[in-house]
Amino acid sequence: MSAGKLQAGVRKSLGLRQVEVAKEAKIDRSRLSLIENEWIEPRPEEVVRIKDAIQKLTEKHYQE
Repeated sequence: MSAGKLQAGVRKSLGLRQVEVAKEAKIDRSRLSLIENEWIEPRPEEVVRIKDAIQKLTEKHYQE
């Protein structure tokens, strides 16, 4: 399984929308879609930014 598919699965299971993860990760939403659908390989720094964005948004949602 690719990093993009794995991150998409985590994002979806947490109820996060692609647009909010992309915004937090400072990645264009269309690029995130391409990564999640395995059309392109993410750069290593994008993998980290997406992971950090998912983590931050999850923590934010649980604090509310």
